[in-house]
Amino acid sequence: MKKIISDRSRAEVHRSVREHAHRTEGKYVSAVLGPDSEAFPALERAEAELFPEMRDLPSGNYAFWVVMKDGMVLHTMRLSFPSLTYGLLAPFQLHELVRSGQLTAREIAEEYQRRGLEPAQLVSAETHFRVASIEEHAESVALPSYLGLTAYCLRTNRSGVLGHLNQISIQQFKEAGFEVTSASIEHDVYTPRLDDPAKADVDYQPSLMPIRGETLVALDRLAAFTPEHIETYIDLRDVREPSSSEDHSRI
Repeated sequence: MKKIISDRSRAEVHRSVREHAHRTEGKYVSAVLGPDSEAFPALERAEAELFPEMRDLPSGNYAFWVVMKDGMVLHTMRLSFPSLTYGLLAPFQLHELVRSGQLTAREIAEEYQRRGLEPAQLVSAETHFRVASIEEHAESVALPSYLGLTAYCLRTNRSGVLGHLNQISIQQFKEAGFEVTSASIEHDVYTPRLDDPAKADVDYQPSLMPIRGETLVALDRLAAFTPEHIETYIDLRDVREPSSSEDHSRI
């Protein structure tokens, strides 16, 4: 059975975005809400109901991507923006692959160089879940949310989106025209459990959606269905280089 957040958490999240409600009537809109946003604590509490292990997430620069309509939050994702964090050269999802012993930082850097991608320019979606109930909004919410996030990353010069996807989602994105690959095409990798990185979460696969080629064509074709971006409560321009004393093995 698919897990859903409680009615109490849902109501709290809806209330927390009331400042945006007047801008969402009859249309999909999106926002990036950082820790200074009033909605951030409510989103964290809702997330903890479905992903209690996220309470132990290592510190870093995170934000919530939210898609709203008619004054409600429909879908949300916790995002990691690695270039915002001093010394973090890749999104948390790639850090997980190193932490779980599947890959080394050097192997990731070399593979992504061969793939023509810069790890520090990727965005990682750590969790994603529906907020609105089926009674509130019966239509699918994940695909419009990822569509909006991909378009947003294109506008902010990000080169791709990493996410832990199940096979159904991977197939849906491919059918919509997105390029979807494994986070590593040169090594067999799995989604590690946060509570025990040596064990695999068999329901998901670490995946990458590069923003290029067929994905750009799909974004153009689906532009009419892409949520309008209205707010960013985190400064994505604050890209800091690691100091010379920083341990670069911690990707």
